Amino acid sequence: MSFFLLGQLYSQRQEYEKARRSYEQAIAIQPKYTSAYYGLFTLCSKMKDKAKAREYVATFRKLKAEDMKVLKDRNKAFDDLVKMRKEAAETFMRAGQMYGAKGDGQRAEKLLTRATALDPNNTECLNRLAYLYLTTNRVAGALQIYKRIGDIAPDDLFCHLNIGVLSARLKRFADAERAFRKVIELAPESSNGYRELAQLYLTTGRNLPQARKLAEKAVALEPVAVNYFVLSWACDVSGDSENGLKAIEHAIQLEPDNTKYKNVYEHIKNKH
Repeated sequence: MSFFLLGQLYSQRQEYEKARRSYEQAIAIQPKYTSAYYGLFTLCSKMKDKAKAREYVATFRKLKAEDMKVLKDRNKAFDDLVKMRKEAAETFMRAGQMYGAKGDGQRAEKLLTRATALDPNNTECLNRLAYLYLTTNRVAGALQIYKRIGDIAPDDLFCHLNIGVLSARLKRFADAERAFRKVIELAPESSNGYRELAQLYLTTGRNLPQARKLAEKAVALEPVAVNYFVLSWACDVSGDSENGLKAIEHAIQLEPDNTKYKNVYEHIKNKH
């Protein structure tokens, strides 16, 4: 390579004989040095040595074709290896799923961890591993996995929702707020982001007027029980007991067996 680079330098300086000797020395050391033959071809073209130029370009093309074949074979071998690793990861993941269903969480975790090592971008496997962490109350570990998923699939709504919920559980409120705002950005017609962000503000006692607006937006998008519950909470903390009671009544109508909603209703009613 040193002689090849020296040949290029001499060629740029139009010291063609020195350039030729440098390229020839490169070939003497490495007879199949493709780039050196191309250097000699261009050099001979400049020196009007057509016969040598044809000779060198023919050798260059032959070696280039061989190089391309080697590269193609390497790429195929690499693709085969990647495919094999993905298939092995799939096998480990399914085995982990089976052990998890049998209640053997330790074995399931070991297999899922092996699967993610083989195929680090397999989000299905990462989701299963995160769920396993949650079932064993390793919230911080699960959060790290969801963040990995977020890096791989930045538009994964479920992932950002989980990042927000788990960050809030760990009292990382700024991270939770960012995650819920991302959920709203990704799915502005879904109530999830608005509801969760409203709950975050209500839990932390911040931005209470904004919390009510978010809760109202969630109900407008999806009039389901949990959204009415959050709206009731937002109304109650702002001193609007009348609308707080109305909202929780809607929640109870939608889920009449929900004890939590009934308790909230009694709490607001007795307090006011």
